[in-house]
Amino acid sequence: MRAALWRECLAAISPDEAVILLDTLLAGVDRADPDARTAWLALLGVVDGLRGGPLALNIYAAARAAGAARVAALWLQPPPARPAGPEGVRPPPLDPEREVTLGERRAWARRSDRTRLERLLVDQDPGVVRNLLANPRITEADVVRMAARRPSTEACLITIFQHPRWGRSLAVVEALVYNPHTPVDLACGLVAWLDGGLARQVAESPAVHPRVRAEAGRRSGLVVVGEGAGIEHTTDSSIEIHSAFQSMPSDHAEATVAAAGALEGDEAEDGKEADAEAEALLAWLELPSGLR
Repeated sequence: MRAALWRECLAAISPDEAVILLDTLLAGVDRADPDARTAWLALLGVVDGLRGGPLALNIYAAARAAGAARVAALWLQPPPARPAGPEGVRPPPLDPEREVTLGERRAWARRSDRTRLERLLVDQDPGVVRNLLANPRITEADVVRMAARRPSTEACLITIFQHPRWGRSLAVVEALVYNPHTPVDLACGLVAWLDGGLARQVAESPAVHPRVRAEAGRRSGLVVVGEGAGIEHTTDSSIEIHSAFQSMPSDHAEATVAAAGALEGDEAEDGKEADAEAEALLAWLELPSGLR
């Protein structure tokens, strides 16, 4: 529902109006407005599905023309600070005598056997991760371990972020921000949920991607030296902009879309939270007045 609201809104207004709306939203995030933060997280969940399409390209071009650098940056996909190697996707050892199938791992993630659940916490399959997150035996400390695990994969970390309960946990958000395998744009967006003290710690951490450090420094009021290092700048040429979109890794977008689809049909226990977030998002989609 939240994803549909954003898609409908951005498709119904002009690119220039979309830039104004998103810039207004970012201003609300900077003020730590809770409704703005909720709407921001909902937007982060659908941006990847829009990247590379004409809507994203037009909003990006309008943001560049308006000098709205933060809005423009939202539509670009930097690489992770540390791409996961083959060891990052290797399934955990669950049975010394045979290889456990993916179907078995997903089924075991739904059960109450704590020993198996402990071993599955390192599993990188999004289906296993979703079942673990929905398992009532899983604690916040477990999810923090999952979010902080290195090496990890984008699909795994995006699945954690997309969960309506655990993706809103401050401890989990902090772990995702610090994880070098979290997509850089997602980590930047999650910085909005950190208070000034935590944001300053992120800004001062040399292990964090330069763009994430810069965003955390802006949030905490700390000037980060060399904050532009490693950030790719795209020219105004429509051909070069289109090429930049085409070069973005498609697996990241597909993983986000898949996770968002799973979120649409999540458990009834999260229904009230989803309704509250949808109401907050509707309130933000009415701003600025006159856009609709």
